Amino acid sequence: MKKLTDQEVLDSFYKVMPDYCLRRERNEDEWDDDILKFYWSNFSRFIELTGNELKDLHFPKLDAHLLSEDTFSSKIKELKFYNCTFFDEAYFKELNLEKIEFSFCTFNTKLSFADFSLDVLLIINSSIGEGLSLFNNYVKSFTFNSCKIFDSIYINDTVFSYEFKIDNLSIGGSISFENCYLSTEKEGILTGVTNIDINLLDFKWFSLIENIKSGLQQKMSSEDINSYILSYHYALLDKKSLIDYVERELNSGRELSANKEELIQKIGVLYDLKYLNSEVSTSIHFENVIVTEPFTLHWLSLENFGFLNSEIEKIKFSSCDWNIKNRLILASEGYKSDIENQYRQLKRMFAKEQDWEMSGYAYISEMEMRRERLGYEIDSDRQHLLRFIFRYFNSKALEYVVYSLYGFLGGYTQNFARPLSIFLISTFLLFPCFYLFLEPSPNGVYSLTISIQKSVANSLPLIKTDYNYQYWWLRTLQIIFSSTLLAFIVLGLRKRFKQ
Repeated sequence: MKKLTDQEVLDSFYKVMPDYCLRRERNEDEWDDDILKFYWSNFSRFIELTGNELKDLHFPKLDAHLLSEDTFSSKIKELKFYNCTFFDEAYFKELNLEKIEFSFCTFNTKLSFADFSLDVLLIINSSIGEGLSLFNNYVKSFTFNSCKIFDSIYINDTVFSYEFKIDNLSIGGSISFENCYLSTEKEGILTGVTNIDINLLDFKWFSLIENIKSGLQQKMSSEDINSYILSYHYALLDKKSLIDYVERELNSGRELSANKEELIQKIGVLYDLKYLNSEVSTSIHFENVIVTEPFTLHWLSLENFGFLNSEIEKIKFSSCDWNIKNRLILASEGYKSDIENQYRQLKRMFAKEQDWEMSGYAYISEMEMRRERLGYEIDSDRQHLLRFIFRYFNSKALEYVVYSLYGFLGGYTQNFARPLSIFLISTFLLFPCFYLFLEPSPNGVYSLTISIQKSVANSLPLIKTDYNYQYWWLRTLQIIFSSTLLAFIVLGLRKRFKQ
């Protein structure tokens, strides 16, 4: 077979392959094995001709074994991809590289990294049709900035040692860390995450509109730049210019793989940012993760946040929205084995930041989870009849009762309004009723005034009366009950105004 010249190799990558990839995607044909073989057999030579900066390339189907040391020269320590399109999963594994950078790239399916030791992994201004995954990597500096990903991020068994930054991210799925170690010298940050409603605009529609927009930009740049400078600017930003362009192209006979009305509607969705749903919070999940250095979660909705079996006390929460319904509620409450520890960590973290309100919410949740755990432990012997019958006659049952009263009467000392309300109701309504119907005055008359006086005297230790009590246990019960409520009120006030 005749050896290709250098120019023929370059033409095959910059002209022939882009045309083939676009035709194949439009017709949804299977990949041609001969073309794939030709592409990858000449790829190492293409690298020798162009170096490590790969620009405006179209990558066909990728196999893991192809992206090996034979594919990229061992002399290359960095790979930079600019404005490249990957039509199949981009799976990078065990390459001897120090830096990989993607800028303005499009991944039609997945982007994956496995078994790497990298100094820098940089992904900016790129779009990913499916998920991003990192597995079993050691990464010094990781930056994922201004990207759109229409599925989820999975980061497993990975260590970040110097810098970690996710910023201005639009995502259709969740962000999951499992078995990771975050020990960055520079403060890590996770911020600017917005949910994509893929029911309004999935990746195929987004990609189609972006391709049409790219065609308009090329058309404008190829014409007289002086007369179209403003039009070119608005083509980047204005949906009307793009809709007019689509109308002209369709009227000229061009075929598009989309219904005209639906295409125009999707353009409106994209430009009006209706597919970015700030009301829906992205699920952020940590499992078996250790954070040893400051790591900030900034401007995030954390209604779907959880950290199972993780140590995250170095995380800082800045201007985040939590799921607060009389207490803090984490998405991981279903995992009862670790949930107490999660709330305990949050309580300590908020206390360090002197955020006493959030610390109180976390403490209430910790106590609620402890009470529920005691309830499960009490009921765990249902299969044994005698244990089931006597399950409430043990120390755990006593603890359960104490925690239930602690929460119901005292609001776990985080809320003075609850014990104060109960104190006022019991003092001026409940116990006066008892005294009114159970203890008549000395002349045998049932007096509401005297009943209220008795109740107030027993509720407030400083007030003394000479009234006689027929039922000493009722008076003793009220003294103990009211004294407990007064203690809860004082503790609640102290928590409320703590500085």
